[in-house]
Amino acid sequence: MTRNDLYKQVSKSVGIKQDDVKEVGNAIFDLIKNVVSTGEKVSIINFGVFEPKTYEPQRFFNPLKKEYDNLPARTVPKFSASQSFRDECQV
Repeated sequence: MTRNDLYKQVSKSVGIKQDDVKEVGNAIFDLIKNVVSTGEKVSIINFGVFEPKTYEPQRFFNPLKKEYDNLPARTVPKFSASQSFRDECQV
């Protein structure tokens, strides 16, 4: 399901114009991105937690150059589903 499919489904179920749903949905996604990029976590009860995960710098062997190289430290977004969400997704 794409983002637009999600907006269509929400629009049908709530009875609001798709453009209005799109505006609210984009605002929510932008807010989550902005909060996680500042280093904070976003917790949505019965859904999950979006949080930044920091990886330490690592040293690795590059077989093409035949030498060791460094991978810099980096922070990436991580999502952890809540237990109730995981239970509902069990088939």
